[in-house]
Amino acid sequence: MRTGFLLRLLGIAALLIFAVLVWPTYYRHDHIDMGAGRSFPVREDRFTGRTEILYPDGWRHPKNRDQILPANQLAEVQIRPSLARGESTGAAIAYSGVSVHAYNGYRFTLKELTLEVTVKHRDASGGSRRYRTDAGTIGVEPFHVGSFSADLGDDFLIFDGDSWTCRLVEAKGDTD
Repeated sequence: MRTGFLLRLLGIAALLIFAVLVWPTYYRHDHIDMGAGRSFPVREDRFTGRTEILYPDGWRHPKNRDQILPANQLAEVQIRPSLARGESTGAAIAYSGVSVHAYNGYRFTLKELTLEVTVKHRDASGGSRRYRTDAGTIGVEPFHVGSFSADLGDDFLIFDGDSWTCRLVEAKGDTD
């Protein structure tokens, strides 16, 4: 009788230990599919709701996607624009695109730039347009240089001798 009581007591203690330490766990585990056959484990804190993803270098919070860089930090992104040569139209050379090398001096992974291109033709006509460009799926990491480009369109060409400017209007990306 005493052995049966001890076995029941030991069974209850084992169930209590299992219930506290094993189930339910502190974290709820799942996974996130990143495409191209890549999948990462995800854990959610059951008490705070905080989510973390297991990357090759350890558990990290997911990035905040598509955040707009604050206007006072826009100066941290330095651009060097150049024209992409298009077709020759007789004696004139037309440029049909703009390329930008951008230095990302902010703790922000750049994904998209909005550029304003202004042109003044030799005949005093001209105008300006905004173009949204992206850096592809990877983006430009902090303190790195990346390339962005935009097609100007057939009706907004820049010719040799025209004056033009390109300025950065907005930057979007991911923060940690």
